[in-house]
Amino acid sequence: GLREEKYFFTCTNFAAKVAGTPAAGEPAHVYPARCPKGRVLIKGREVQISQLVYEDSTRDTIGFRLTFLGQSQNCGAGIDMTLVLVHPTDASLNKCRPLKSAEIFNSQSQVEGFEFFADSLCKEGFVAGDMLLVCLEVVE
Repeated sequence: GLREEKYFFTCTNFAAKVAGTPAAGEPAHVYPARCPKGRVLIKGREVQISQLVYEDSTRDTIGFRLTFLGQSQNCGAGIDMTLVLVHPTDASLNKCRPLKSAEIFNSQSQVEGFEFFADSLCKEGFVAGDMLLVCLEVVE
């Protein structure tokens, strides 16, 4: 039968933030309109972020794939990613934490994506059901 979703994430925005102060005239965060087609520029490199769909519906897993567009180069070594769950109306309720190494998957030293479990976020004090926007902060 159909399984009731205990945790529901609406992934509509991503944030990409470069370490240090942003260049003049550039916002610190770049929000593509929709995450399934979300593209962000990280230090001039275009990155497409897409949500992963898992066949196993028993796992409350939220996953995303990062695709570095254009010339292939080592993008993984110096990248530090922070997961940010954004409350839709009250920014003081936003939560963030670094992604753990077990949550990031790489190939040939390039970051390919990341995944995390909704129930573990809730145990860490993230109010997953109220957080409508999932953001990714990238620090190089």
